Amino acid sequence: MTFTDPVDLEMAAYELFAPHIQRLCQHNWRFLEQEDRISEAAYIFIITLRTFPTNSGHFWQEYVQALNAYMQKLRAEYNRQKCWLSLDAPLRTKRNNEVGKCTLLDFLGASDTDSSDILVHRFLNTLPKQRRDILERLMDGKTRRAICMRTKLKSYELEQCLQEVCEDYRDFRLKIDGDNIL
Repeated sequence: MTFTDPVDLEMAAYELFAPHIQRLCQHNWRFLEQEDRISEAAYIFIITLRTFPTNSGHFWQEYVQALNAYMQKLRAEYNRQKCWLSLDAPLRTKRNNEVGKCTLLDFLGASDTDSSDILVHRFLNTLPKQRRDILERLMDGKTRRAICMRTKLKSYELEQCLQEVCEDYRDFRLKIDGDNIL
């Protein structure tokens, strides 16, 4: 079988290594969910495939080293962050620390429910400080009234800000979906 398209070759190589990558991710890097570990490992696999020579006989070892370095960097970032949430995870309320019925998606008005913690973090970091603070307060279970009092925004200004966050999120998802490698 010959491949003329490099993307076809990359996909064939990934399919060949996928069981090994899944096994590697099964017990390592537990700070991420299993599907997120596999996604990150697939991303690094493609980068390694494009960067390192595949005929050296050491490709797998070079890949594992690159993946370990990448995951250590991710872990350091993960440990520095105060808030990592899944878009579809129920949010906790301040009252009795109960799990509420609303999710971050309820605030963003999006339909995609299979996003990773890393994407949420990346999205929060793209927001201007005021919008990020408002969204984090909402995720912490603060009421809109309490947020208005804290930020000195009027109710309609808060609603306008949340609409802008929704637009930011839609733009972010379009960019991420356009950059998706696999």
